[in-house]
Amino acid sequence: YHSQSDGGNINKDIPIIQAFSEHNGNEARQSYHGLPPNMVQPIESPNIFAFTPMQINTRNPDGSGRRCRGDCPLPKASRAPPNASYSGLLECPCTDRVVKTYGGHFTQTSGICSAPVTNVTECFAAAVLMIPKTAKYSTKNLTDASLPEGCFVQHNVDNTYVIVYNSASASKATCDAPTNATASHIVGSADVVSTAVTLGLDVDAAKDIVTITIVVNDTTDATSWYGVGFNASTMGELPYTIVVDGTGAVSEHKLANHLAGTVLSPSVKVVSQTKVGSVRTTVLQRSLKGVDADHFTFSPTQTTMNFISAVGSTPQFSQHRVRAPGTITLFTVGAPTCVCRGGTGSINGFPFHPNCMGEPKSDLLKTNNPTCDINLYGGGMSCCRGDVFLLDAEQDIPALVDEVYYKWRFYFTDYEPTQHTPVFHLEWQFGHIEYDVPQAPVGTAPEDAVHTLTTRFTLNDFMDGGHGANCNVQTDYYCADPTKVTSKGGVSLVMMGGHCHSPACLGIELYNGDTGEMLCHIKPVGGTSDLPMDEEDYLWLPPCQWGRPEDGYAPPPVLTLDINLTAIKRANATVRHYGVMAIFQGRGAYTDDIHATV
Repeated sequence: YHSQSDGGNINKDIPIIQAFSEHNGNEARQSYHGLPPNMVQPIESPNIFAFTPMQINTRNPDGSGRRCRGDCPLPKASRAPPNASYSGLLECPCTDRVVKTYGGHFTQTSGICSAPVTNVTECFAAAVLMIPKTAKYSTKNLTDASLPEGCFVQHNVDNTYVIVYNSASASKATCDAPTNATASHIVGSADVVSTAVTLGLDVDAAKDIVTITIVVNDTTDATSWYGVGFNASTMGELPYTIVVDGTGAVSEHKLANHLAGTVLSPSVKVVSQTKVGSVRTTVLQRSLKGVDADHFTFSPTQTTMNFISAVGSTPQFSQHRVRAPGTITLFTVGAPTCVCRGGTGSINGFPFHPNCMGEPKSDLLKTNNPTCDINLYGGGMSCCRGDVFLLDAEQDIPALVDEVYYKWRFYFTDYEPTQHTPVFHLEWQFGHIEYDVPQAPVGTAPEDAVHTLTTRFTLNDFMDGGHGANCNVQTDYYCADPTKVTSKGGVSLVMMGGHCHSPACLGIELYNGDTGEMLCHIKPVGGTSDLPMDEEDYLWLPPCQWGRPEDGYAPPPVLTLDINLTAIKRANATVRHYGVMAIFQGRGAYTDDIHATV
């Protein structure tokens, strides 16, 4: 629900939008629909109701209503075993109708690409974006087993580039072929349009010299300072930074978060400085290794580097006038530099940027889960958007069409602050909205074929749903205010539901990470027949519920702001499963807001 209001007369503590989303998903027929006495979800004058169904038609296409037992069409990518009691369509396999466009390309100077570029068009388009915009280059399309397979760039001593696509799929050559020598000399440059700053790097390990070229085209004020911070995308990463002031004086700094930070001891030598109109160029040199931990150490194997650039409004180093991040790509001199596919891109025209969390928030990156890499992604929500057919192109689409009806009943009462306790949404996804359960190794006993996913998080994460500290409690139904936790005696858990998918889900557990106490255990109850809500492989997920002891409930656990939480999801891994989920969704209340009558 939500209300359309200018907010002029609205109590800022009362949301203008609410969602009934605890325990949602493909087990929706037994979703949670209640709260303890006098606990409520308040909303200011709602006048709009929005419904967002998510459905996959898995019915037997012969119209009989008979459960499919391996005799219904499935795409090649389905991982449901033969004669499975569930449909492989449930897991949204990526069919051969799916169009993947690869992005996030990066360079590599040794070994082979784990995900090589496989077509000439992609190769040329990706490589052109990596070389300097003003560079002269040519392209080649060849088949040569002595050179790396896929896409690579050759940097020549005259500072020109050759972009090569090699279709020799049988090639075993590494990215440093044909010399097979360890990369020791890399060069590159990058422009940042919004700051008009260009960074050039020449990293020569054999000579132990890094040549740093910083160019600024400041048409506003050619007497202002300019600078570059290395190996960072924000000031908050506290990068090693070189600043050139309006007089040409060079200084080195370790930035603080939105502050100038500290001045470092000088380690660079000024090779040259020129000024032609509004264009100022400074060329510096220093050793690869920083003189201490605050001076960045350059490496000939780091071929991609983020950096920040900024231009001031005064000659002296002070608040910047413009600032922006950039990325520089470096290429080996005299040898191929491979261009490899990254883990991002698009699927059917929609961006694919999973942004999986690493430890301690999630195991997904550590275990190289396929959901985090477009090259490995085999199924899930990105292959299952609206109006998508889940059969392969050569398979006929069944003519059977279902007509689905929905019915809602709405109950409400006027909000009484002295009697009612507002509750708010709590949610945490285990590092990503979905993930894959990889198949257990061949020979694993069925009872041991269990995949676990672990997440460690905080109450603050629970309260903002991973949306960040700037969420708005009035307009974002997945947001609660952590600043009130300490002053209101903590957060009392009211209910907690688990979201996971049939047929793989074995359960979800929530623990106090500081004491090891189990707070909630969601244990699925499986169906045993073909009756509604008892179908084989249908799962009901009974929630954890707290309330008044006199009503037979356990008292609510109280969470403090500094509590550490741990959650574990277990899934059956006898076969691979795409796009499963591990989410805790619940409701909580500020402890001191709970009325004695509750």
